[in-house]
Amino acid sequence: MQPTIRSFSKKFIIYPLKEVYYSSFFRGFLLAGVIIVLLALVELNFIPTLNSALKVGKPSPRTIKAKQTVKVIDYDATDVRRRNAAASVKTVYNVDKKAAGKAITKSDIIFKKTLDTLYNQKLSSQEKVRKIDSLIGVRFSVGEIKSMAALPNGDILSSQNKVHTLLTAAMKKRIKQSDIKEEERNIKNGAADLGLEPAVAKLVGASAAAGLEANYLVDSAATHRLIKRAENRVRPVITVKQKGEIIIQEGKIVSENQYRTLKDMGLIERYITKNWATFLGLALAALALVGLSGLYLFEFQPEIYSSNRLLLLLAIILLGTVAVGKGIFPFAPSILIPIAAASMLATILINAETGMMMAAVISMILALIVGKSNYYFLYALVTGLAGVYLTAHISYRSDLTRAGFWMMLVSGVLALITGLLSGMALLSLAVNIGWGVIGGFFATMLTIAGTQFLEYSFNITTDMKLLELANPSQTLLKDLMMTAPGTYNHSIITGNLAESAAEKVGANPLLTRVGAYYHDIGKIKRPFFFIENQSGDNPHDKTKPNLSCLIITAHVKEGVEMAKKHHLPREIVDIINQHHGTGLVTYFYNRAKKTVGKEEVSESDYRYPGEKPRSREAALVMLADSSEAAVRTITKPTPSKIEQMIRKIFQAKLEDGQLEECDLTLGDLEIITKIYTKTLVNMYHSRIKYPTCELPRRKKGSLTGGFIKQPVKGSRRITGS
Repeated sequence: MQPTIRSFSKKFIIYPLKEVYYSSFFRGFLLAGVIIVLLALVELNFIPTLNSALKVGKPSPRTIKAKQTVKVIDYDATDVRRRNAAASVKTVYNVDKKAAGKAITKSDIIFKKTLDTLYNQKLSSQEKVRKIDSLIGVRFSVGEIKSMAALPNGDILSSQNKVHTLLTAAMKKRIKQSDIKEEERNIKNGAADLGLEPAVAKLVGASAAAGLEANYLVDSAATHRLIKRAENRVRPVITVKQKGEIIIQEGKIVSENQYRTLKDMGLIERYITKNWATFLGLALAALALVGLSGLYLFEFQPEIYSSNRLLLLLAIILLGTVAVGKGIFPFAPSILIPIAAASMLATILINAETGMMMAAVISMILALIVGKSNYYFLYALVTGLAGVYLTAHISYRSDLTRAGFWMMLVSGVLALITGLLSGMALLSLAVNIGWGVIGGFFATMLTIAGTQFLEYSFNITTDMKLLELANPSQTLLKDLMMTAPGTYNHSIITGNLAESAAEKVGANPLLTRVGAYYHDIGKIKRPFFFIENQSGDNPHDKTKPNLSCLIITAHVKEGVEMAKKHHLPREIVDIINQHHGTGLVTYFYNRAKKTVGKEEVSESDYRYPGEKPRSREAALVMLADSSEAAVRTITKPTPSKIEQMIRKIFQAKLEDGQLEECDLTLGDLEIITKIYTKTLVNMYHSRIKYPTCELPRRKKGSLTGGFIKQPVKGSRRITGS
């Protein structure tokens, strides 16, 4: 049978992802994934633009105008300045000290070949003329060739020294390549003044000129460096493109400089940079930002760093905000990017410190995307930090609306400030303020929607969620109040008691109180088996101790099941599961020993099947639950009796090991003892016994009901008609 889509997704998608999520390498995978996605969001452009088909050297398919007033580089004017700067650079020359030796050697070779040709008996005079001309670049007449050939070989060989003399004198000068022709003429003219026979003088001058070498050479590398330095010193020419100004008209050939201007204005997007240095720099920037954020969480927020759930939440907020910004930027002003929403979500769902970190990191990343806006980072960072301040102490969802109004105001003011710094005109400044207000509204709407979605998806317990759960109209609390009113009253008192000590010992007061409200919801199923809901016979009197114990202890498991069914937060479920720990049900255990026999009763059968408290909040609820129930049994409660009872309960919990997994200290227990004692004394103090008095009988027809036997003097009598 072919596997269904659901089974396929479970086997090949859901289960592998769960294995990664719960593995010890999850943080490494998450870090790599965040960096890769960030780099892709910064570098890649997934949304095609209208100008993406524009090509240099091709006609423009449409007329392109500036979307807003912006300062850009005038590349044409800048190139002119750079060419002028390059032209003003003097060429760097170096003297070649070996050039003179090379010239002498070269001339000797040419002179020897010329003589060999001259005295070659096998060649005719015409052939000698042509060959000597190819060697030294001078054409002799036939008569000159014959006259030189008639001279003794030694006479012409002796003239070779004259060649050396002429070359040595010439090579003492600084001869550039451009000076070669002029120096050749000077050598030939100098040979004519040596007093030699004209034909020999012509041969000597031509041989020396043929061996001439340039000794003052261009240093290309040094000259190029000077040119580049001069070009780099030229400051770019800045021009202002007004909103609506035509950058290029339809049908006009797109120049390289026009294309670069459009790219600077954000009117042309590229899929990925061709500059690998920029790509590497962005990759390192992403790695640094994410890495430093991880180090901050590791050092200062260990509870967040150790939670894969919260790390994944932060990654989603970060990448989601950057992705939204990437989608908004090509089509709308950058101040609409909801950075404040990211910082507000992180603050509401986790804490203010994480919100500030999120504001800083996202501001830097989006500044890389926006790029050309000089003051965008200022706007982004301050709005993000303002979002943290406005949501740091929110308790009710209605508070988000008030925070939204303030965020709109802050965004508008910051848009005004950045507009003034950018030198915007009055009308553009007003429009920028309007966009800022809209951006604040947009960020608030995203925060309101994102809070509820992420709260549910990641099972995060915010103060807003806790306050909603504390409302008596909640289904479970209403059922508890109607079905088990005694338990409901006990839960409310327990919540107030536990909350009174929570802040003093570093626990969350609101979570402690709400956890106490729900800690006994399992009693809804069998309310009359619990003493606080009984008004007559006790059903346990007719029930065996082991069965009674099962009924009593079952309310923990049943409470956990009900809490999960109604999607209560994990922290509340933990308090329900841990509020009795693994404590002994002493009453039924002792009763079983009396009924069955000590040897046949196992203590483990009479313990709660839950977990020991692992948090301060769960421990406070456990201690408050036991203390409130025990103090109610004191017939004539006095402060000393109440304190003795509380200390006895705390000592029993310590000795039974119920507090060994939470981080309460003995000092904390002493603080809790004093606070619980004071609170319970105020609740259960002894009342004054009021004396009874016999009321006088009521007269017939009197409206006083017998409370006033005789009319009060001076009062009006009330009579019926």
